[in-house]
Amino acid sequence: DARGEAETLGNLGVLAQNRGGLSGARALSLESLRLRRALRDRMGIALMLYNLGEVAELNGDDGLAVGLFVHAERIFREIGSAYAAAPAEALQKLSARLGEAYTPLLAAGESDGWESFAFGAA
Repeated sequence: DARGEAETLGNLGVLAQNRGGLSGARALSLESLRLRRALRDRMGIALMLYNLGEVAELNGDDGLAVGLFVHAERIFREIGSAYAAAPAEALQKLSARLGEAYTPLLAAGESDGWESFAFGAA
């Protein structure tokens, strides 16, 4: 079923990321995100946004990573998930690493919806 397919694709994305296959990780996570959006699976959407944020950060796209982490954290908080701590920690690390450059990235990340970050860079 679609839910199982979305979960499998997400897991394969994590596996690809762990093996250094960032383009494959991104593609698999995006496809999982598309399915989770169709299913209205908010937890799954937040997980994929977080995973895509990690991939973006590893690819050196800090602006995209910040936007994805912001939206993952927001959704996790809205649904009351303890997973909100993971994107919050990622944002803190980015803030510490980027210094003053972080503030405009955060403002941009908060201004658009998650779909523009996830699918706008597709």
